[in-house]
Amino acid sequence: MAVRKETEQAGLTVNHPHTTGRIYGGVGCTIAVLLAVLLAVLLTLFAPLGAAPAWAQEPTDGVTQPSASPVALQIEEITPVVTDSSGFAVRVTIENHGAAAIEHARLAVRTNAQYNFVSRSDVQAWAEGTTVIPTPDELLTIDVGTVETDGTRTVHGELHADAAQLRALTAWGPRPLALELIGEDGGPLPGTTPLQTFLTRSQAGLHGERTPAINLTVAMPLTSHGWRANTAVTDELLSSGSGSVRPSDAVTLGADDVRALKAKDELAARFEHLQIVGDPLVLRAIGTPHVQAISQPGMFDVTTYARMGDAGAYTRAGINDQAWHAETGVNLLRSALGDERAQARVIAWQGEGSWTMQALNTARAQGYETVVATRDFALQDDATATTETYHVPTDHGEVTVLTAQSTLSALAQQRPTSAQASAEQTDAGRLQRLIAQSAFYQMEQPYESRSLLVCFGESANSAFVTSLMTALGSASWVHLASIDELATAESAIEPSQMPGLINQYVGQQMPAVSSALEALNALARSRDDIERFNTSILVTGQPAQAPDESAPSASPQESGTAGAKASPSATPSASAQPDARLSADAWAQYLLQAHDAFALPALSPHASARTAMVDGAQRFADALLSRITLVPSGSLNVVSETASMPVTVSNKLPYPISVRVSSLTDSMEIVTSRLSDVDVGPNSEAQTSFVVRVSTSGTTVAREQLLDRQGRPFGAVQQTTITSSLQLSDKSGIAIIALAVVLGLLGLWRQFHRKKDPDE
Repeated sequence: MAVRKETEQAGLTVNHPHTTGRIYGGVGCTIAVLLAVLLAVLLTLFAPLGAAPAWAQEPTDGVTQPSASPVALQIEEITPVVTDSSGFAVRVTIENHGAAAIEHARLAVRTNAQYNFVSRSDVQAWAEGTTVIPTPDELLTIDVGTVETDGTRTVHGELHADAAQLRALTAWGPRPLALELIGEDGGPLPGTTPLQTFLTRSQAGLHGERTPAINLTVAMPLTSHGWRANTAVTDELLSSGSGSVRPSDAVTLGADDVRALKAKDELAARFEHLQIVGDPLVLRAIGTPHVQAISQPGMFDVTTYARMGDAGAYTRAGINDQAWHAETGVNLLRSALGDERAQARVIAWQGEGSWTMQALNTARAQGYETVVATRDFALQDDATATTETYHVPTDHGEVTVLTAQSTLSALAQQRPTSAQASAEQTDAGRLQRLIAQSAFYQMEQPYESRSLLVCFGESANSAFVTSLMTALGSASWVHLASIDELATAESAIEPSQMPGLINQYVGQQMPAVSSALEALNALARSRDDIERFNTSILVTGQPAQAPDESAPSASPQESGTAGAKASPSATPSASAQPDARLSADAWAQYLLQAHDAFALPALSPHASARTAMVDGAQRFADALLSRITLVPSGSLNVVSETASMPVTVSNKLPYPISVRVSSLTDSMEIVTSRLSDVDVGPNSEAQTSFVVRVSTSGTTVAREQLLDRQGRPFGAVQQTTITSSLQLSDKSGIAIIALAVVLGLLGLWRQFHRKKDPDE
C-alpha cells in the first residue's frame, strides 16, 4: 500500500493511506458543502426585513442557481495580488443584451475582509456562483452611466495603497470578491447577476508568523504546431541539384509563429524563474534560445508511439528511433546555439496518451530520464495539494515523472475550472483565480514543504505569461523553483510501489490511435512513392548532368528507344563544398530526408500539424513525379496498314531518368505496340514511337501511360485519337481493280453482240 508522508496542519499529524485518501477527500467535500448550506440558511433567517442589502441573494435550498443574465460583466484587468504598496485597480466591461438600456447604474466592488475559505469545494462553489458568501466591505463604487441595448461599456476604478479599504485587509490570503451592478437606491439592478471572483492579500506589510512558502515550478513549452511546407525549398530541391539546400528546411514556421516564439523566449530574460522547455526543432528559428530544458524533437508523441507498439509502421513513414532520441535533441540544441558543448536537461513531454509503464519504458530507452505528465497521473488523494514528483524504475533505468498540478495548470493554460465559473472566462479572471488558489494551497498545510508544477499551454501568449509571472513575483507565499529542484525532490511514493500503481490507475481512458494510424499510413504511401522514384525511375550511379539547351530534340526512333540526352559535364561531389552539385545517389537521399522532415511534426499530438504535414508530404511526392510528363501526339490519321505514333516524355528534374511508356487501344482492328523504353536526360525531352497496325477503316483511342522500370504506372493517362482511312494500294487491291475492269469490258461486249428479240 502506498502511503503519503505525514503532514501537519492545525497542530495535528495524520497519515493518509493512498487507498483511502479519495474517501477522506469525498467526506471532507461533503462536510464543506453542508457547512455552506447551513451558513446560507442562517443568513436567510436573520436577514433584516425590507430591502435586502446589495450583497444578499435569494437562496434556494441554501445555494443559488446560475442563470443566464441579459447583462454580462467581464473582468478585463484587475490587481491579482494586493500588497502594502500595490493599491488596487479594476477594469470591467459591461455588455447589455437586454431589451432596455441600462441607466444610472453603478458597479459595486465588494469583499469580505474577514472571510476564510474552508475547503476546495468552498472555493469552487464561490467561483461558480453556487454559494452565498456575504461581501459587506465595499472597495469601490464606479459610475457606469448608460449602456444601450446590445451595447458595451468599459469602466475603470482604482484605490491607492494607503486607502482605508485596503488597510482593512489585516490578514493575508484569498477573499471573496463580488462585482455587481447596482441602481440609484444601492440595491441590485434587476436582471443582473453578480460576477464572483477573488481578492488575494499578500503577507507584505502585515505582521504575523511567516510559514514556509509553497514551491512552484512554472514550466512553459516553447513549441509550435504551425508547421507548414516550405515551397521555396521543396521547389529548389526538385529543380536543382545544389547541396546548399537543406532537406530539413522543407518544413518551416510562418513569420507570425516565429515572432510569437521569440516573444515568449525573450521572457526568460525578464523572469529568471520561468522554466522554458524548448522543442529542439523550433530552436533554430529563434536564433539564440534561452531554455532550461529541451523536449523531444517536434514534440513527438512518445505515449502514442508506445501504445501503438509498431516501430516498423513509424519507420515506413520516415521516422526511425534516432529521429526523436534524446541525444538528437541535444545535437539540435548545440546546432542552434553554435556550441558543441551545450547541455540541457532533456524532458519528454506528454502526448495524447498517458504515461503508462510501457510508455515510460520506451521514453527511458530513448534516453529520457525525466518526463512531464500534464494529466492522468493522479496516484495520490486530492484532499490537499502535495508534491507530485515520482521516481519510477523501468527496464532501462529510473525515470522521474513530474506531474502538473491540475487546477493551477488548467488556469495557466487559459482554461476555466468550469463553464459555470463566469469570472474565469477572461485571462484576468483566470489569473485572479490562480493566485487565490495557490494561496489557498499554502494555507491548507502551512507548515509542510511542498513542490507543485504549473504548466503553461503550448499556445500561451507572451502577454498572459508576463501577467502571471509578474503576479507570482508579488506572491509572498510562493517560492519559484527550477525544474532541477523539482526533479531532485524526494519521490512522493516509494519507487518500488510505482509500477503497480501506474498499471492500476494510469491510462484507463485514453483516446483512440486511429488518427495517428491514418497519418502513418499516408506518410508510408508518400515515402514509398519517393523510394520507388529513386530505385525504379531515377538513373543513379553518376553525377548530375547539366542540360545542353542548344541541343535539338531527337527524332523518333522506330524501335521506341529515346533520342538525345544533354551532354554530360563533370561536376564535383556534394561533399566537396556546400553549394556543390550532388550526385544522383546523394540527391535521392535528400528527397527522402525532405520527406522525413514532414513526418516528425506530423506525429506530434496536434491535429492541425498532423494534417498540414501529411498533406505537405504527399504534395512533395506528387510534385516529384509530376515533373515527369507524357506529351502525346493528340491525333493520328492512318492511311495504310502500318504507321508510327510518336510520344514525347518530358523530364523537368535535374537528373536523368529511365522509364517505360505503355499504349493500349480499345479496338481489335486498330492496335499499337504495347511498351517502349525511354531514357531522358536532365531538364530535357525525348521521343519514342509506337507501331500502329490497322485492318479496317475506323476511329479508336490509344491510352498512353508512364511506367517505372518495374512496370508500375504513375502520372496521368494521356490519349491519342487514331483515325484509319484504309486505301487499296497493295497487290490485292490491284487484282480487285483488274477483275472489275474485265467484268466491265465483258458487260460491254455482251451488250453489243447479244441477239435482239423480234418484238424489241
